[in-house]
Amino acid sequence: MRRFQARHGLTVDGVVRESTLKSLNVPAEARLNQLRTNVVRLRAFSGTLGPRFVMANIPAAWIEAVENGVAVSRHTAVAGKPDRPSPDIQSRIVEINFNPFWTVPVSIVRKDLIPKMQASRTT
Repeated sequence: MRRFQARHGLTVDGVVRESTLKSLNVPAEARLNQLRTNVVRLRAFSGTLGPRFVMANIPAAWIEAVENGVAVSRHTAVAGKPDRPSPDIQSRIVEINFNPFWTVPVSIVRKDLIPKMQASRTT
C-alpha cells in the first residue's frame, strides 16, 4: 500500500484513507488514458537527458535529482492546479538559487487568495 501511495503522490502511511481509496478505484480505462497521455511525454525525454538530470513529477508534487539512473535526492515541489497546470519544459540548468525571491502571481491572488479571504470573512 505504501508503494502505491508513493507512486500516486499520496500521503505514504500505509493506511487506506479516502484519497487512497479514491485512487484505488480509478477505472482501468481511465488509467489506460493516463498511460497513453504520458507515453508521449516519456518518448520526448528518452535518450536526451544524459547521466545527470532533474525531473519534476508535477502530479506527485516532487522533484528528483537523478545520477546514472538512480534518484539521489527527492524534494517536495509546488505544482499548479488541474485548471491552471504547471507547464512542461525541458531545459539545461545553469544556475540554482536556493532562496529565491518570489511574489505571488496576480493570477493566484485573483483566483485563489481573494476568494478564500472573502469566504473566511463571511463565516
